[in-house]
Amino acid sequence: MSHVITAIYDVKSEIFLGVNLARTQGDFIRSVQVEAKNPQSMLHKFPSDYDLFIIGEWNEHEGIQNGEKKRLGSVLDLCPLN
Repeated sequence: MSHVITAIYDVKSEIFLGVNLARTQGDFIRSVQVEAKNPQSMLHKFPSDYDLFIIGEWNEHEGIQNGEKKRLGSVLDLCPLN
């Protein structure tokens, strides 16, 4: 089974915050939406400062298959805070 390799980019700090795996792009966006609704979260406080990326695909049989970065949008664009 393939997974997407995901990362959140901090526009102000100009760094990626870490790498995670998600089953699909939709699962990644949904998990960020949950975090963005937490009032204590930096994603909630500064949603325009964070961009969501798919940075590749991972398969347990093949390893990393596609290492191309794809910007999905900012937290503000993709995660309604209401």
